[in-house]
Parts: sequence; C-alpha cells; structure tokens
Amino acid sequence: MTRYSRESRRLLAVTLVASTALFTLNPFLAVHLPKYAPGSGPIGVALLLSAVVGGVVALLASAAGGDSRGRLLLTARWSVAGLAAGAGTLAVLPSLPVAVQSVAVLAGLVLLRACLNLYSNASRSLHLLTNGSTVDTGVLFAAVGTFFGIGSAVGPVLGGMLLGLGGFGLALTAAALLFAGCLLPLARAGAASPPPREAPPPAGQVARLRPTSRAAARVCLGSGLAYVLYAQSLAYIPLTLSHRYPSADRLTVVFFTANAVLLIACSLPVMRAIRRLAPDHRWQSAAGVAALLAALLVLRCAPAGWTALAGSVVLYTFGEIVVPAVGMQLLKAETAGARTGTARNVAFFTFATNTVGMGAGQYVGTAVAALPSPAWHAGLWSLTAALSAAALCRRGRPPRTARHARPTRFSWRAKTSTTPLTWKEHDERIACGRGRHRRPTRRGPLRRGLQDPRTPAGLPGPAEGGAGRLPPGGSAQSGSPR
Repeated sequence: MTRYSRESRRLLAVTLVASTALFTLNPFLAVHLPKYAPGSGPIGVALLLSAVVGGVVALLASAAGGDSRGRLLLTARWSVAGLAAGAGTLAVLPSLPVAVQSVAVLAGLVLLRACLNLYSNASRSLHLLTNGSTVDTGVLFAAVGTFFGIGSAVGPVLGGMLLGLGGFGLALTAAALLFAGCLLPLARAGAASPPPREAPPPAGQVARLRPTSRAAARVCLGSGLAYVLYAQSLAYIPLTLSHRYPSADRLTVVFFTANAVLLIACSLPVMRAIRRLAPDHRWQSAAGVAALLAALLVLRCAPAGWTALAGSVVLYTFGEIVVPAVGMQLLKAETAGARTGTARNVAFFTFATNTVGMGAGQYVGTAVAALPSPAWHAGLWSLTAALSAAALCRRGRPPRTARHARPTRFSWRAKTSTTPLTWKEHDERIACGRGRHRRPTRRGPLRRGLQDPRTPAGLPGPAEGGAGRLPPGGSAQSGSPR
C-alpha cells in the first residue's frame, strides 16, 4: 500500500469534512437563501459575481505565493477559517438591516468562493510537493476524489435533515462549525512536520502571472475545456432528463446517487487499472474526455430507457474519475523540470477548471440543451472534446537541461558537456559570443567540406553528408580565434 506524506493524510481528512460542509449548503443555497434573507437581491447575479471575483482573487494570491510549504500550510489554514467566516456571515443575515443584506450576501459568497479556490490551490500544491516520485499522482488524486465523493453524498442528506429540524439557518451554522473543525488537522500537520526553510525563487519569477511553460499552459487549457463537459452534471444532464423522461425528478436522484456510489467505490481501482493498461498519461486523458463525451451523447441521442441511463452514469463516472486525476499528473510532469512554479501552475489549473470550465460549462450546457436538433448537440460537444484532447495529448518540447541551455559568454577552453556537439549547436554557441569570435563564412573551409585541424581525422563535415560532430571544446574555424 502506498504511504502518502503526513500533510497529504491530514489534507484528505480536511477534504472529507470540508466537502461535507460544502454540500450541506450547495444544493439548497439558490432556493432557500432568498427566503432566509428577503433583502438579498437576485441570487443568480450574486452567485455569478462571487464566482468571477473569488476566482480572480484566488488566482492572484496563489500565483504570487511561491512554493514554500510553510506558506502553503498557512494559506490552507486561513482558507478554511475564511470558509467558516463566510458561512457565519450568511447565518447572521436575518439580524442585519434589510438595506445591507444584499451587500452581506455578496461579501459572504465572495469569501466562500475565494477561500474555496485558495484551499484547492494550497492542497493540490502540497500533495504534489510533499510526495516523492514513488507516489503515483493519479492514484493520490483519485483518493482525493473518493473522499470528496463521500462528502458530496453525505452532505445533502445532512443538509436535508437540518432543514427539517431548524431551517436554513441551522444548516448554515452547522456548515460554519464543520469548516472551523478543519483547522484542527491542519494545525496538527504543521506542528508534526515543520516545513524546512526553502531558498527563495529567482528574482522576477514570482511576479510573472503566467504558467511556467507553454506545455503547462496547454494542460490548463485542455483541462478547462474538459471541465466544460464535466460541468454538465449541473445543467445539461438535468435538463436533458427533464426533456426526455416523464419522471425526471426521480431519475435525476437515481442518476446522481448511482454516480456518487460508483465514484466512492471505483475511483482507486479505476486509476490503478488504467495505469496498467495505458501507462501514457496522454492516452489516459484522451480516454477520460472521450468517456465524458460519450456519456452526454448516449443520454441525448440513444433511445430513452434504463439502458441508456445506466450507460450514461457509468461513462460519466469514469470520466469524472480520470479527468481531474490525470490533469494533475500531466501538470506535475510539465512542472518537474522547473526549479519553482508548482503553486503557480496549480493556481492557473484551478482557475481554468473550477472558475472558467465549471462556470462557463453551466451556461453552455443550458444554451445547448435548448437546441432542438440532436445533431447540434453532438457537434458542439464533439468539438469541445476534440479541442480538449488536442491540447492535453500534444507532446511538448523536452525540458531545457544544463546541456541545452545556451551560455551567456562563450569560452573556447570551457568544456560544458562530455557529449560532442553538433555543427548547429556549435554555431549557436559561437553566436552567443555577441560577435567576439568569427563564425564560419560561406567561403570558409567548413562550407567547402574541408576538415578542421582540431577535428579528428576521418570525421566528415556537413558538406560531405556526415554527422559533423565535434569533440568538446572543438573549433569549427580554420584558424585560432582572435
């Protein structure tokens, strides 16, 4: 059995409790909050503004934070404290004047959304930084999905019981107490394993609000498009069930109950099996995106019945397991060559998935569900899946190691590598000397295919069709440099 780091074990417990508290409120927030606080205003506008503002604030705060474990633990503690404060703010709304209730609602929702994204960034970064190369990242994040699935299954049941006992105010108070209870595992994690003092990142690197590489940006883009398909559980799937099935409410409960049970039971076995069958992460991501696409197409285009419903549940659950876990695997692989930048890449990944993908997916799903022809549904979802798979499956350039890095000043006597240089690499290193050394001219000996005096005998030049490799420190000019 794989042993995770102490921080990861504490964070798994926090994920279980925090997801339970979150889903105690999430299914009932849009319906019961306007009744609980009559002066709250349009709840849809407040939810949209809180998602945008909270996502941007979390992105800016996390991208500029760095990879220090101590700072990430502190961010996680403050985030769960902010979640408790946001739920408490909503709980005291009836005691506030009606004129300020709309402002208080917006402040509480922004605080909840921003702290939720901040905690997601900190926990994902700590999972990646505190576990060594022997821990499979996909299986680790599948375990995170299992604990999140347990919370998402228990939370609505708990919220419904609290609504029946004391109304929405009791549910808000219970959620605030659960969020506050998450501080205990995080405090013990910091006391049990004090993080080492780490060297600061290079100057100017923290201020760059962008991913560390183009490959990491492609992973964020592809995962964001995949989450557009993943978010259809909030919009497209319920609307399609209501259009195609007469007892839509009962089938919606059956669909998501079966989804939660499969997510809890099958996350770890599915990730272990897919790791053995398809070791390449890109094939795994393509399989997850294809499963999400197939689930939506079966639900809309297949003949209505229990077979189509069961197939859609199984395919959607498979994609829900694979897409988030493999996305973090790809992100870790693209960040492995950089000295710093894990927290920054995770911040952009969370913004692209949770804020843009999930937020835009709800509106896209509502618009697509209103289209009359199933062909339009299949075409739009297939286009989204193709763009996501193209971004996730494209192989980036290998990381720039010390051998590929170009020196700022060229020295003829310096031996920067034990591997012979090619003619192209040699010309590039001469060009880095800013004109201090002469480059081979069109009429020089190399262009005529002649041998350099320092080149071993028998090694053909580029004009003779040979590989043209020089020994370390070798020269491509006929004479000595000035």
